Amino acid sequence: YLYTQEKSDSKFSDYEIEMMTDYESPLFTKISDIDLVEKYPSYIERLNLGHNHDIESKYNFYEFNYRGIKELHVETISSDGNCEIKAIGLSKIVSNEDPSVNFNNVLLQEPVNEIEEEIGEVNSCSGDPCSSCRFTRNIVNGEINGCKCRNWGGHCNHTVSEG
Repeated sequence: YLYTQEKSDSKFSDYEIEMMTDYESPLFTKISDIDLVEKYPSYIERLNLGHNHDIESKYNFYEFNYRGIKELHVETISSDGNCEIKAIGLSKIVSNEDPSVNFNNVLLQEPVNEIEEEIGEVNSCSGDPCSSCRFTRNIVNGEINGCKCRNWGGHCNHTVSEG
């Protein structure tokens, strides 16, 4: 029943969810280290990469911006072959068509078309062992809700922390 109810309330198609979790999809824009430092200097420390990147690891940075969800992602392939991915929620546009919607414990009295809400939490997914981690997303709101390994028999660990 819960799966059926969630499916009927879905705002994102299965295809969109697939695209929202694949770094090769056009929804992700790869950015350079230089762009990362220029655009997101305050987020580098929160990604917990340290000041000097580990020479044994390879990092790929991505911006994600789709249907009001903005995130910064980093994909790490370490020398042992395991992957680690992290995502920081930069902001989310919340549409409010009903003036009686409760938003952040405040009852909105007037209709508001869009509200940009800062997210700030950091989702991490580490291969244990896995060389191809991928986040999973909620089909109703598009938020990251876990992770999985795309390698047969592999496993990934998902954690969420405040940035």
